[in-house]
Amino acid sequence: MQTTLKRIAILVIASIGISLLAVLLRASYFTITFQVLVFIIAFAWFFAWQVKNTSSTGLRILWSGVAIVLFVPYLLATAAGVSHAINSLRLERFAAQFLDSPPASSSASLAQTQVGVLTGNGNHCDFIVDVEIASDLSRDEIAAHYAELPIRRAIAGESSEVHVVVEKIADGVFRLNASDAPNGSALDFRCI
Repeated sequence: MQTTLKRIAILVIASIGISLLAVLLRASYFTITFQVLVFIIAFAWFFAWQVKNTSSTGLRILWSGVAIVLFVPYLLATAAGVSHAINSLRLERFAAQFLDSPPASSSASLAQTQVGVLTGNGNHCDFIVDVEIASDLSRDEIAAHYAELPIRRAIAGESSEVHVVVEKIADGVFRLNASDAPNGSALDFRCI
């Protein structure tokens, strides 16, 4: 029994560690998905092995129940964590397209980014980016510059709308607000 508990603890600790490492290293969607699938297979294999190698019917039922009780919350928590990490990466990519291409003789710095239910009543994700631009150009020239750029949505293939608004906040300083909304929420707790 102690060996079994040690195996469960090792699977859970390794899973949490690899999930955190994947997020810290800003792993791609496919890397995180692969990691989740590996641990789903490991959990399933472990509990199938336990049930197969248990002689009494009562213990088989017990191991099946333990597998369900541990596996379902783990799966939901992992899916929510993966969805959170993926939407954070999407927000970074959405913001980068505005930061990486400021108008000529201008500089851009990130003021704020947000993802979550920021408009409406829930069950969707809004992506909002605020960029501060220092420039000698006028507000209309800056707005025209960003209107000409091929702006990508935060989530490719979604039927959301990207809105870009430029406003003057001081002499030679402008704030660009870009929003992409609404997008599907998946299991990201910020979007529920």
